[in-house]
Amino acid sequence: SAASIIRTVFVQAKQAVSTTIGLDKVYTDLVKVNDELNHNDYADYLSQCEIPTQRECAASMDFQEGVKAFMEKRKAVFEGR
Repeated sequence: SAASIIRTVFVQAKQAVSTTIGLDKVYTDLVKVNDELNHNDYADYLSQCEIPTQRECAASMDFQEGVKAFMEKRKAVFEGR
């Protein structure tokens, strides 16, 4: 399904960012998936991909740092955690 493809692409993106390689391929894959995603798959995409991915990101230390820095009106210091 489109959701499983998108989840795979997000995993690739996370690996690409952590290794600083492959970002062009990740972008190309995301564009391709976006083109293939239709309205019938949207609820599936949300439940299987978007929601779990958002939860994972929100649980990270960098996310917490970003929110804290925003509230304190200062520049965030991200550490890749």
